[in-house]
Amino acid sequence: MGEDGCRVPEKLMKGPARGVLVILMAGLCGALAFWASRLDTTPEIHELAKNAFCVLELPKGKPTASASFTTSRAVDRFHVGARPGAKRQRLSLSVYAGKELLYRGPVTQATNFSLTRNLPPGTYTVTLRQETGNHGGLVVVTAEKPPVHVTGWQILSRTLLGGLLLSGIWTLIARKSRNPRRRAISAYTFQMLLLAVAVLFLYLLFHEGGHALGEILYGRFDFARSDFWGIHGHPHSGGTSGPPLEPWQQAIITGGGPMLPTFAGWAFFLFWASRAGRSMRDRRPVVNLYLSAIVAALIFPSVVVAGCLIGILNDGETQSFISNAPGPGWLVQAILWGVLAANAIILWRVSPELWRAWKKQVRDLSSLPTR
Repeated sequence: MGEDGCRVPEKLMKGPARGVLVILMAGLCGALAFWASRLDTTPEIHELAKNAFCVLELPKGKPTASASFTTSRAVDRFHVGARPGAKRQRLSLSVYAGKELLYRGPVTQATNFSLTRNLPPGTYTVTLRQETGNHGGLVVVTAEKPPVHVTGWQILSRTLLGGLLLSGIWTLIARKSRNPRRRAISAYTFQMLLLAVAVLFLYLLFHEGGHALGEILYGRFDFARSDFWGIHGHPHSGGTSGPPLEPWQQAIITGGGPMLPTFAGWAFFLFWASRAGRSMRDRRPVVNLYLSAIVAALIFPSVVVAGCLIGILNDGETQSFISNAPGPGWLVQAILWGVLAANAIILWRVSPELWRAWKKQVRDLSSLPTR
């Protein structure tokens, strides 16, 4: 308890029941965030189909379906919408310009995206192949812009930034209050929201930056079409058209997204564990809190890779990397399991320190001076 008698923050740290409640609330918030960022885009796909070059339906029980279309004019870019026939189904989508492969990737949920740019007149072929399940699916290709909708990610990110702004104003108003509960809760809320925004921004920067580095390496990056924060929809790195890439080159571009945050997390961990890092964390608990949280946030999302390897999750980036990476599949998966084992060891080291830093920050906020 602080000298001024503030009890609210200390209660957050007492009793196993409260710890379980915190874990459950974190899981609920994570589930809501996952749901919000993956809202169904099926209505948008039906809108795209109204003026489409090609509407290809893979019937239930059929392994593959193809369709061709011809355009007599150059097209700035194709807009593609695709969805599997049922949940937990996986399709493979390929688009060819003559014999040149323009795109190949998995379809595990309803989605839409833009495909290359400055496409010449000619004949294009779309192929949809059933990878898992037998419920078929649908793909639509058009030159029309997709309908404008507010995405789940936009709702989530703007709500988070709005909450941070409001909590900052509340903290400024309450900082001279003689009510210790008000001062402590306002400061605590602002600190936690600021931490959430910071780690989320860093993760998106490294994730989309990983894709961008691969695209820059092969001359496929377009800064004007990139949106690392997802202001105009979803976070993404913009690519351009060009000669067909080798599968291993596509693996580098696709795998750069999930792998660069892991490598950055390892670099932050090396500093975290170094003598200079320990000295800085011991002197400044808030540095300990933020540095530990950054390390954990950069490597924890790799749990998605583990889910794909054991078959309980479908992630397009991971599946594309595994299928395009050079070498035997068992070796690629073994390397990924090694990366996951290293991440688990780092989380085991960092998590207790993150918990200790969080408790120290709560105690410090509970004893803020009145003026």
